[in-house]
Amino acid sequence: MVSLKKPMATCLTDRTGLRVKEESPADSYLAALTSRWLKLSKADWEAQWQGYTYAFIDCGQEYYDTLRKLLLPERDKAVEQNREALTQFAIHIVEAGYVP
Repeated sequence: MVSLKKPMATCLTDRTGLRVKEESPADSYLAALTSRWLKLSKADWEAQWQGYTYAFIDCGQEYYDTLRKLLLPERDKAVEQNREALTQFAIHIVEAGYVP
């Protein structure tokens, strides 16, 4: 996954002009985009937002496709762990007196 971060960051920077960090392209892109958004007028943002959206989709496609392929085999296990955690939480809040 690390090898896919640099191309994603480069692509986002090239497409949008925003400064995107290689070590965390998604986080730094969204932070830079928020900063840009706060500086734009409503009319400018409405004229530009789709370009930023499509850049993220296009530039992140390979990264997120690979991430999905890596996580998919773990899905059933993660769902079961979440189910167990939520069940335990429900038991504790009922024991504490919560009545739904």
